[in-house]
Amino acid sequence: MLPKNHAYDALNDFFKAHENVAVEIEILPSALAPTDALILQDGINIGIPKKVLVQAYLKARTIFFLQDGSSPSKTLALEATRIILLFDPEHLTAANFRKKRLVTIQKEVTGGFTNTLTTAAQQELQFLNSILTSPLHRQSKSPTLWYHRYWLFSNILLTTTLYDPFNELYDLLVKSEFDAVFKAGEQHPKNYYAWQYARSNRAQLDVQDIVNISATRVKDWCLRHPSDTSGWSFLLFVLGCVGNLPTRKDIISNILDLTFGFRWQHESLWAFIRTALSDPSILADGQAPLVERLYGYEKERDNYTTSVSTALQWIETNKTTVP
Repeated sequence: MLPKNHAYDALNDFFKAHENVAVEIEILPSALAPTDALILQDGINIGIPKKVLVQAYLKARTIFFLQDGSSPSKTLALEATRIILLFDPEHLTAANFRKKRLVTIQKEVTGGFTNTLTTAAQQELQFLNSILTSPLHRQSKSPTLWYHRYWLFSNILLTTTLYDPFNELYDLLVKSEFDAVFKAGEQHPKNYYAWQYARSNRAQLDVQDIVNISATRVKDWCLRHPSDTSGWSFLLFVLGCVGNLPTRKDIISNILDLTFGFRWQHESLWAFIRTALSDPSILADGQAPLVERLYGYEKERDNYTTSVSTALQWIETNKTTVP
């Protein structure tokens, strides 16, 4: 059997050497496992055979649960949690240990967002980026890890003077969060937990310009993944937050253009269209021109009317007017 110490040391050394950047992790099938090394590494990309990860996890559990609370042991335990959460993303004890460490640092520092807390928070963010956006099926949709990221975002990053709504770094932070959601949505299609994370973070976006830009970026992502119902559902949510009616109309009009152009029949896309065109909170009194476009398209394209006709029937049955 593979020595647990060797497997653990190989993974831990890699994570320690790249703790300030997001890495890409992939679990290798047995057929691709290297014969002359424990892991495959190419820059910041790492391939881990399943048996290596299992052995490393067993060693990480031993280190984590035998730590005695002294400073050196806490450091070792923190390192062990990376491998524990990589193997078992729903390990609440390991996730909570990482939270407590950040809370301790936050309580100890004074004078705002010090270098110590900055470094710790950024390393935590990169660790979560590595697990949540890598091609890892279970990890990319882990409710425990997405909640951990939400806790980090709302309790550490947004409670500091560095990230205020009128700071350029705030814009970059919001962009990076959406980037993580987009990539996780690609790694695991219909990733409900990633999109729910984005929905939870909407409460933090108080600047309308950021909301408008975010809606456009989500629209672009959905058009690249027209069958992803979770993405379309989030776009409906974001459109309801956009204060500018022309922006909402432009986004939906662009979606109709591409839907007609490519003759898409994805049910998730058409569910979005019929809901958007029947909801007055999204289009107010701007529904009629877009609905008329559907009628016109239905008449022009006799060989592609099923989806359009079904949508029109649904809209006429369910549409409401502005109070």
